[in-house]
Amino acid sequence: MRLRAGVAVAVILAVVLVGGCGSGRTSARASAPTVATNPQALLQELVRAGAPGAVALVQRDGHVHTYAAGLADVQTREPMRVDSRFRVGSIAKTVLAALVLKLVAERRLRLSDPVARWLPGLVPAGGQITIRELLAQRSGLDDYLESPQLDPELLSGRTPVSEVWTPLALLRLATRHPLLFAPGTQFRYSSTNFLVIGLILERVTELPLERYAQQTLFAPLGMGSTSFAPGLLTGSYAHGYMPSVGPFVAVAGGRGDVERLNGSRDGFAADLVSTAPDLDRFFTALFIGRIIPRSLVALMQATRPHERGLDFESYGLGLEGSRYPCGMAWGHNGNVWGYSAIVRATRNASTLIVLLVNHDLSSSPRQPQLTGGIINDASLLYCDR
Repeated sequence: MRLRAGVAVAVILAVVLVGGCGSGRTSARASAPTVATNPQALLQELVRAGAPGAVALVQRDGHVHTYAAGLADVQTREPMRVDSRFRVGSIAKTVLAALVLKLVAERRLRLSDPVARWLPGLVPAGGQITIRELLAQRSGLDDYLESPQLDPELLSGRTPVSEVWTPLALLRLATRHPLLFAPGTQFRYSSTNFLVIGLILERVTELPLERYAQQTLFAPLGMGSTSFAPGLLTGSYAHGYMPSVGPFVAVAGGRGDVERLNGSRDGFAADLVSTAPDLDRFFTALFIGRIIPRSLVALMQATRPHERGLDFESYGLGLEGSRYPCGMAWGHNGNVWGYSAIVRATRNASTLIVLLVNHDLSSSPRQPQLTGGIINDASLLYCDR
């Protein structure tokens, strides 16, 4: 799901990085930010602006600093911790891309393989869409997360909150419509591409996606708090909040706790749960070539500009790219009901930041105060290298 809140989060991200990683250099082009650039102060400003809580992680040349502010659970008043578990939405797409490219490196499949080779008869024009086009968001498949059948029933309360959407049911929502364009000819962000990637992973490995990810990625990297979680979350986690509607439980401030719902409607493309430290481990390992060869990492980072009004400038293979005056940053945004997440890093992850917020920031009336006037400071992250 793409939410315009991602724009606000991306700008705030830059300020966190400037405050947490500054080398002492100044830029004549940089204007004074409208909020404090100390990471802890910024997170507290986010909480004052309406977010229940937030976590930031700043890693610079192997030195990691973590920050937390606000509440993980508004009702119990549980404080946010630096290792609180969040739904991180579409950051799952980068994980899926890494998993499928690992199979490419092992020569178990090829980027040029058509979808129909692995999922015969399941996807319209599956003989024309390749795995590369799925990863690059250039397949032409419609986005199941934008299906009018998916959300209104839940929001109105007519659909039981316990209903579980299977990957095949979500795929049927997207494939009711013809392709939006011929495969490979245009870019259109669609979570259906990575839903199909998840199904291909299960077909090739003959394992459920969660088990394969745990065995080959999460456990080896020490990502003990990360999982694909289509069901209700258990244990301790950061509850996500949005304006109280439909079946959501109203809490203080008119917010609703989205955890009455399970994450199955997000599907493989967005039902990842993780923490800031785990995301740091994953993206660092990925960018330095521990998960897949550096040649394949370079393919992921070879982003191409797009023409749609999204909250990133270019897209590669499961990676978003944002250009700053002194260079590129790569990572992914993740926005699902009640949560906003973003990761950005330099090419070799020598500088990396994670920002997690358990609220939809676009509903904050003070958001312009946080974002206005600080965009120019984003360049400091890369200019001080």
